[in-house]
Amino acid sequence: MMILMSPAGELLRSLIRNYPSLVNCTSIDWFMQWPKEALEKVGSYFLASTDFDDQTRNKILDVFVDAHEQS
Repeated sequence: MMILMSPAGELLRSLIRNYPSLVNCTSIDWFMQWPKEALEKVGSYFLASTDFDDQTRNKILDVFVDAHEQS
């Protein structure tokens, strides 16, 4: 199960007071931005088994990287 919430505001404070297991029994994942080189490497790995020519593969890889950098 996944719960996403902003760490600000009275609602979160109230939920934590009423349901302490939200803090005690959960793990928090902070998602940081990946470096461009890492995005390229992962994209290249998944595109390696495709039948695209190098020019097309590089353009698709650029789209992968741009999409993840903009989010």
